[in-house]
Amino acid sequence: MKNLYLRCIKLYDLRLLILSLTILILCFSCGNDKPALPELDPETRDKITALKTDGEKNKYLFNLWQEDQNLRRGQGQNILAKFGKDSEEYKRYVKEIVQLDHLVFAKMKFYLETHNYPKNVGRYDELALNAFPTIIGHHHHYKAQAELLPYLYEAYKTNHCSLDDVVWVMGEMHESKHGGRRYVLKSNVFTTEQEFKELSSALGLDLEI
Repeated sequence: MKNLYLRCIKLYDLRLLILSLTILILCFSCGNDKPALPELDPETRDKITALKTDGEKNKYLFNLWQEDQNLRRGQGQNILAKFGKDSEEYKRYVKEIVQLDHLVFAKMKFYLETHNYPKNVGRYDELALNAFPTIIGHHHHYKAQAELLPYLYEAYKTNHCSLDDVVWVMGEMHESKHGGRRYVLKSNVFTTEQEFKELSSALGLDLEI
């Protein structure tokens, strides 16, 4: 019973960490204005440009997905426990995470501009393909997200990307545009298609299913 209690406490603390980190990241990064992304160094640009085969691109995208996930598994819990969520140390940590998030997003942006969304999706791992909606969605700047959404939308229209991925990004865009407020369906028809239609209207995108 004692061990179960301790596990529950740890789980509760972890949920608090995730919630507080998310809120602070939104405070630092959320907004309709497009941020100035970091300039990619020539080595990084050359590395992305040199990707030729689906295997090379798959590996790069998977590593980029991992890079995004690692930002959310850093030393935040230790810093939070030691200094508290309102401390300068924790705010500095979150600010650093936001800067690294900008860098990951800049890599994704350059990748899409260079290679577009994959067409031979059957040759890519699920997590590699998940890099697209995950990284675009995590970057809470509406105008920057809106620049990359068309790549996913066009991929959906050509049966290369799922509508779920497009809708997830649109939901994150709504949060970015409205201070972290999640979109709530107005209809009692809870389908991905209905959510797409409502989000398209709410965001003023005028996209067709």
